[in-house]
This record gives sequence, C-alpha cells and structure tokens, in this order.
Amino acid sequence: MAGDGAAGGEGPKSMLADAVGGLRAKLEAREAQVRGFCAEMAEETAAHAGDAESKLEDLRARIEALAKEREELASMGWANEQRLAAQQKKVAALHDELDGLRTNYADVENAMQNANNRRTELLGTLGAKEADIEAERETQQHRVAQLTRGATLYKKLGLEFQRDDNTRLRLSFTQIDPRDPDREFFFVIFVDKDDCYHVEQVEPAVGSISDLIRRVNATNDFSSFVRSMRTKFQALCATS
Repeated sequence: MAGDGAAGGEGPKSMLADAVGGLRAKLEAREAQVRGFCAEMAEETAAHAGDAESKLEDLRARIEALAKEREELASMGWANEQRLAAQQKKVAALHDELDGLRTNYADVENAMQNANNRRTELLGTLGAKEADIEAERETQQHRVAQLTRGATLYKKLGLEFQRDDNTRLRLSFTQIDPRDPDREFFFVIFVDKDDCYHVEQVEPAVGSISDLIRRVNATNDFSSFVRSMRTKFQALCATS
C-alpha cells in the first residue's frame, strides 16, 4: 500500500490516465492498420486501372491502323482478297480482346468502389471507437470527481484514502469508537472492467453489506456508500 489521504485523491486520476492511455494506444494501432489497408488497396486498384487504360489506347491505335490498311487493300481489287480476309480476322480478334479489356476495366472500377466502401466502413468503426473512448473518459472523470468530493467531505471525520497497486482503494476511518478515537476501521474497494463496485475486505467485519453494494452500483452514489459504511462501523461500536 502507498500514499496517504492527500495521495489517495490522486489515485483514481492515475487509474484514469492509465486506462485512457491504453485505449488510445489501441485506437492508434487500429487506425494505422486501417490507413495501411486503404493505401494498399488504392495502389493496387490504381495500377490495374492504369494498365487497362494503356492497353485500351494501344488497341484503338492498332484497330485504326488495320482499318486504314483494309481500305487500301480493298482498292487493290480481287488479287488481295485473301489478304483482306486475314486482316478482317485480325480486326475481329482485336475487337474481342477490346471487349475483354472493357470487362476487365469494369471489374477494376468495381474493385475500387468496393475498396472505397470498405474504407468508409472502417472509418465509421474508427469514429465509433473514438466515441467509446470519450464516453469512458467522461465516466472515469465522473468517478474521480465523486471520490475527490468524498475525500474532502470525510477528511474531517477521520477518513483517509490509500491506493493499492493502482487498482484498489483502502478507505480507513478513525473518530468512530468513543473509547478509542484513534482505532482504525477500514474497507478495500475496487471497480471492475464493467464499472461495478466490489468490496474486497472489511475490518472489523460488520456483517452483510450486499444491499449497500447493490445500491451503489445502481445509483453510483459513492459518497452515500461511504457514509453507510461509517454508520455500520459506528453501530458495531455501539453493540460491543
């Protein structure tokens, strides 16, 4: 255990900084993956599109040259009929190849559209993660504010906070037992990953506190919970 009453007020803030720092690191790693994925998809689709466009231009030039040659051969008469037929077959084959390239070009455009859609989806997911982090930060700040107000309120009543391994708080009371004002009464509390309070240790034992724990988890009124625990300790002294 470390710290005293003053250090106890800073404990939840340290917990918040650690939690937010970890979430931010995960978010930055996810964002880097998204950007890398989008960059790879953009490079790949751009390369396909450029190659298809180049082939289309080449085929257009070859078709125009063959058409011009065909006109010249036709003017030479029947002697060049066989050569003309061969050229016509070449032109037909080139048209078929051009149709294939057009189909491939359409596929490339579809791939680019799919990549853009995926990028939009990933950016939307990233925005949702950022919203989750902001909500978590606000929740933790609210808890820190509650703990700080509680520490100020109860300091004069002998309440002290101590941090234990940055995950738990030890709240100790004095000024409870009129026969021994310096006698210490304490309990250890922590918040799990689902933002639920749990009491780990109570000394001296005061019986069941399950109703108090359910109430603080339902209302998030930590100050009321601390007051109720102090009342439990006072009742213990009254009966002993």
